[in-house]
Amino acid sequence: MAKESGLAVEVFDEKKIAALKMGALLSVAQGSAEPPRFIVVTYIPKPNLAPLSSARRKAVTFTRASPLSPRRMEK
Repeated sequence: MAKESGLAVEVFDEKKIAALKMGALLSVAQGSAEPPRFIVVTYIPKPNLAPLSSARRKAVTFTRASPLSPRRMEK
């Protein structure tokens, strides 16, 4: 499914995490019953596709109409 969407997925196990000197992740993982894993997902666009427009790149933002705005929270 990932390949069909233009995604490359790589999963690092404990040995790879240690080789990359990701000690913070290994330290936190000691408190879990599950072994640590680090997942890298890379998007590989198809060469025949047009570049994304600026409208598609824009991040989602909240406005005053947002249900989380302070005005609505006071009511």
